[in-house]
Amino acid sequence: MLALGLVPGTAGGQANPLEQVFASDNVKVVNRLAEGAGAISLQFDSDKPFMYLSTLKGLQVYNVKDPRNPELVSALPLPHFQNEAMSLGERRNGDAFVLIASTLVAATTSGEVDPGRARFVVVVEVTDPASPKVVGTLETPTRTHTTSCATKSCKFAFSDGRSQGEMSIIDLRNFRKPKVAGTYKSVVPRGHDQDLDDKGILWHVGGEGAVAHDISTPTKPVPLNSTNQEGVENDDRDKSPYNNFILHNSFRPNAKMFKSFSQPKLSNGNVLLATEGDTGAGACGPELGSFQTWKIPHLSATRYRNQNPGLEAGGGQHLADRYVVSGGRRSRCQLLGSLLRLSRRRVRRAGLVRVRHADSRCP
Repeated sequence: MLALGLVPGTAGGQANPLEQVFASDNVKVVNRLAEGAGAISLQFDSDKPFMYLSTLKGLQVYNVKDPRNPELVSALPLPHFQNEAMSLGERRNGDAFVLIASTLVAATTSGEVDPGRARFVVVVEVTDPASPKVVGTLETPTRTHTTSCATKSCKFAFSDGRSQGEMSIIDLRNFRKPKVAGTYKSVVPRGHDQDLDDKGILWHVGGEGAVAHDISTPTKPVPLNSTNQEGVENDDRDKSPYNNFILHNSFRPNAKMFKSFSQPKLSNGNVLLATEGDTGAGACGPELGSFQTWKIPHLSATRYRNQNPGLEAGGGQHLADRYVVSGGRRSRCQLLGSLLRLSRRRVRRAGLVRVRHADSRCP
């Protein structure tokens, strides 16, 4: 485990604060990157030993050939916030770039800083990892708290669009001259993140739960299935134990092995992992977010349209088998922590699968 950011010393016999956050018998800290303080998101090059790290200070590039001792290769200061889900585009000709999504502030290609831009994307070319440079900027019609590529080459990308209720579709075929290709109203209009699985299906998650999209035609996404009413946001946790604010992000393992209407297993590619995010503050407890799994019965546009002809939020069939881990400080940090702690928790039988709850300890 590589710790990003500056960690105070442990003089005087004090416990390592990282070990207080995540404690597992088979995981240990091997190094820390002090210059990575304020880290928010990262991406790894698919065939070269480089890691691209987005922090509150800008972009940093590391050589991770020796993963225990990453070497800082370059840094590009950028006034942006927050770039919570940075994307990497890799072209067959060797060109590479990252998308810096800004919610509150951004820099233009001329170096100007505009603190009022809430919908802005910066394209940073990293074809030469030692010399990252801003090559394109774009103001979008809807929010860009997060942006996600549609494919590895990232010819198109999608924004979360939460504030305006629609995703911005960004044309990056010429990534040095990005442009808006249109907008799309998702079944999850108050979205937060877009996650591309290995089958090429884009999962849009947020206030109304999760929805899967066929994006083989990027400018015309087609919904394939979505969470049911249990995935829709409700301030009353008793009425909405699975989404008190947003589903923050998601991941579908083994997507290429998907089997419709089969037993929910990670190996069947029919389980969606999701973290719930909440803005609540105060005492530790399940109201601060959870780690969940959702069974995926099918991914059929025709079947989904028949069961949800109005494409209403919460009209899908992600039913029954949920695997919920609650407690902790922030759910986007819980995904790792929950997986590390999962085997230690009390187990109870509920429905078709075991549902495990973490106790409500805070790091």
